[in-house]
Amino acid sequence: MRPSPKDERICDRDSLLAFALYAALSIVLLGRALIFDYSGSYEGRGSDPSFFIWAITWWPYAIRHRLNPFLTEMIFAPSGVNTAWITAIPLASLLVSPITAAFGPVVAYNCLALLAPASAAWATFILCRHLTKSFWPSLLGGYIFGFSSYMIAQAFGGHLVLVLIFPVPMALYLAVRWFDATLSSRMMVMLTGVTLAVQFFISVEIFATMIMFAALVLFLALGGTTGANRLRILRLIGVLACAYALALLIASPYIYYLFAYGHPKGQMWDTPQFSADFLNFVIPTEVNALGTLGPLKRLATRFSGNIFERTAYFGPILIGLAIVYAHRHWKEPLGRVLIDSLVVICVLSLGPTLHVGGRELVGMPGKGLAVMPVIDKALPVRFTMYASLILAIITSFWLAASGVSVRTKRLVAALAVLFSLPNLDAHYWITKVDTPAFFSTGLYRKYIAPGENVVVTPYWILGNSMLWQAQTGMYFRMAGGWSGPLPNEYRHWPVIGALTEWTPLPDPQTQLMSFLASHEVADVIISDDDPDRGMWLRWIPADGAAPIDIGGVTVLKIPRAAILPYRAITATDAERRADAALFDGLLAAANRYSTLRRNPEMLTPFAAEQLGLIPVDWLPGPVWVPGWMAGTKFDTTLDTDKPVYRGVWLGYADKAFLGIGIKGTYEGLKPIIEHYQPYAYRIYFPFPQKFADGPHDDDRGFLLIFFDAAGLKRAIASNAKLPPKQSEMPVH
Repeated sequence: MRPSPKDERICDRDSLLAFALYAALSIVLLGRALIFDYSGSYEGRGSDPSFFIWAITWWPYAIRHRLNPFLTEMIFAPSGVNTAWITAIPLASLLVSPITAAFGPVVAYNCLALLAPASAAWATFILCRHLTKSFWPSLLGGYIFGFSSYMIAQAFGGHLVLVLIFPVPMALYLAVRWFDATLSSRMMVMLTGVTLAVQFFISVEIFATMIMFAALVLFLALGGTTGANRLRILRLIGVLACAYALALLIASPYIYYLFAYGHPKGQMWDTPQFSADFLNFVIPTEVNALGTLGPLKRLATRFSGNIFERTAYFGPILIGLAIVYAHRHWKEPLGRVLIDSLVVICVLSLGPTLHVGGRELVGMPGKGLAVMPVIDKALPVRFTMYASLILAIITSFWLAASGVSVRTKRLVAALAVLFSLPNLDAHYWITKVDTPAFFSTGLYRKYIAPGENVVVTPYWILGNSMLWQAQTGMYFRMAGGWSGPLPNEYRHWPVIGALTEWTPLPDPQTQLMSFLASHEVADVIISDDDPDRGMWLRWIPADGAAPIDIGGVTVLKIPRAAILPYRAITATDAERRADAALFDGLLAAANRYSTLRRNPEMLTPFAAEQLGLIPVDWLPGPVWVPGWMAGTKFDTTLDTDKPVYRGVWLGYADKAFLGIGIKGTYEGLKPIIEHYQPYAYRIYFPFPQKFADGPHDDDRGFLLIFFDAAGLKRAIASNAKLPPKQSEMPVH
């Protein structure tokens, strides 16, 4: 006869003490610099905190104004975005809405940011305490997960969507309770379904990877058990299936908006770029105290991705404990599942290609994840979160059950904490609010009408326009913003490519004005701190707007008459003009380079720029973009291992074939392909595929055309027959 479920209190004295300790650690280690400046600074660096502060404002605002919270035109107006695809943490935003209303979105954000490590650590403590029946080992287990390299690196990036993960250990705790027969199937389905739904409404990515790794663990468990335990695991699969069904039912409105209005296809970010480096398992980055040491810091800078996504560090102590545990317990069913899961997760976190010290070596099994729906949009390095949870469990088991002396256990625990300590500089973790007085003091109300569409600089990821909009209570709309990858409609405009990447742009004035006209922009608001401020002022025609310097910004009001002549230029028109001028200009630069009798092997876009072969009136792109976005390398059977520079490629392959490469859509690049195809030696589009005539998707790709000597002469001669460059074309 099945035993009746036993009561196990989660919120007892020990668990409350544990949470208080974790909360205190979160404040001391990550947020002590906020104590006296809680509304004037926020935890995290970069532009992502700005987005999450915006998200905290958006959901209560939308509900209060009876707007559809899943479709917003507040950013990337007038087309807007689907918030179901932009990690907008709806549940967390609504839970802190009273704080947002009383103290503002920055304070609400800081509360969530500091509670995230504490809540994850506390949930892991509850799990480990149930498994080990011991307080101190469980307390350390909670710390190892809640303050893991994954957690503190993501917290440093302000990624609330990736650190509010307490449902992950809590769901595992419920599964263990059911397996131990201390939780009924009905209660298991209800509690786990709600827990999973909570995670879904915080992070769809974490929810999706939870499914994947739950399936992995169950598969490994089935392979390592027999008899009654195997039958119980099979029953657990059925119970979990019901729990997931309940979660999906609760989340059905969100799921509808995920797919009803179209969804991103394929990978949203460069997966190899955001894969774990093998050395990162033992070499910390500067988010850890040990990572600030000179030699380690220099080595860690070679890892791919950015500082926020180099999350694979476990350290020698935890890795050593895992090895000891594996040696003693791998033949046991639970030990085998833990160790096998840990190994598989670490391998998958390495992504499609093995990186060692920043060098790409061989292909890895993670390449297969690129074909899995939703999972293909997850970054492999983030899988280390699950590895950290397993290491927390293993450490708790070892401390609770190992036969070594108490002194040895204390030494190991102290070393585990020492090797995982976050960066000890209090100000390292926070950013001062940089909102100009124009927005913070209400001056915007005198110059902008409610709901007016504006461009705010610094643009996209380069600035904090999302934060500033949130602090005005969503007073205006923006033809821009930062919420992740650009919406498709925006990606088609060449000026946006120039604003968000190092991409040369011929005739920037016409390109910008046609974008402003198409998106009904009434004002351009340029921060005084924008390093590209002068560039923006040069773009706007002198007779188009009178600059108003006020409150730390320059306001350019765009008269309707000034943009009316540009209304007829579509995104495709603008792209074709820009692409043709860019390709022809690079071809001309290569021709001039050869007349200077320079070494063909040394020709690159950078060399052409340094020699003054690139037209000076081309927009070179912003002063700064994140390093991980500045350029990528590509491979081909030809000798084209030179990097992309400012979004273009120019050089010789095999010393005989001149190659020119630019990015764009097929519709934008089609006239170039049609014009140069008769002279080309080989055409790749989208690179590295060879170009084939016929229909192509309108997604962006890289066009690379190679010419042999004879074809190059004919291509250069054909330039005289081309339509005038866009700077010579009239605007209708």
